[in-house]
Amino acid sequence: MISMSYNDLTRTVKGISNTMLTRCLHELMENGIIIKYETDEEPPRCLYTLSEAGKGLLPAMQCLFEWGAERMDEEENRTVE
Repeated sequence: MISMSYNDLTRTVKGISNTMLTRCLHELMENGIIIKYETDEEPPRCLYTLSEAGKGLLPAMQCLFEWGAERMDEEENRTVE
């Protein structure tokens, strides 16, 4: 599974503030959706990865992603016409 650093997440999740990202990460950890761990590198880095429970959500998240993409396409087509 892919692990991402905090900086990777800030670049990936466009438009989110540091405060909101930090709050979301804490909530996801509290709910057992993601796991935070430190690497053995020097200097150590914190990485985030999906837990087994988080991996179980992937099919539902894929459906939501596809639903949202379809709605965006519909909205774009509506504004072009």
